[in-house]
Amino acid sequence: MLKAPAVWGANSMPWYQRLSLKFMNAVAPDMSLTGRGVQSLGITPTNDPEVSRELSRDPLFIKATRISSLAGVTELMGRAQALSIPPPQRSLVLYGLRDRIIPPPPVCDWLTHLNATGEPSTELDFVIYPDGWHLLTRQLQTREVLRDMQHWIEKVPLPQRKSATQAQDAVCTKQP
Repeated sequence: MLKAPAVWGANSMPWYQRLSLKFMNAVAPDMSLTGRGVQSLGITPTNDPEVSRELSRDPLFIKATRISSLAGVTELMGRAQALSIPPPQRSLVLYGLRDRIIPPPPVCDWLTHLNATGEPSTELDFVIYPDGWHLLTRQLQTREVLRDMQHWIEKVPLPQRKSATQAQDAVCTKQP
């Protein structure tokens, strides 16, 4: 089960983000970024203010990340994004179209690549939430997501289930 799949590799980044990350990783890999100010850009992982407060107070929640870690995670997400073979086992991918941590364009790129490289997998199910955030199980509409996860585990049909092609259509039309 994948919630908000981490598929934002460097190939899906605008040139200025890709260049900045590469440059900063070369000259200051140990420098830490906190993400302060990103909420003013509309980047938040959830629409639940209580969850946001809890995360800001949680001593185990990472609040500063080294540039080298960001570069490494970006490399790993790029590898995931480039995979052209779906998982061999039954899998569920959940994605919210309000996600700005992993925004729609890289997910669109991943789905487009996945759909272009072979036979569609009948073992790969998608549920796209138009009002879903990055933390799908920590948002105000979490009950719907948890119910869908439970039904999928119990093999109860999901009426909002989408194929990879349908998911691609839903995500790619959401791009700015």
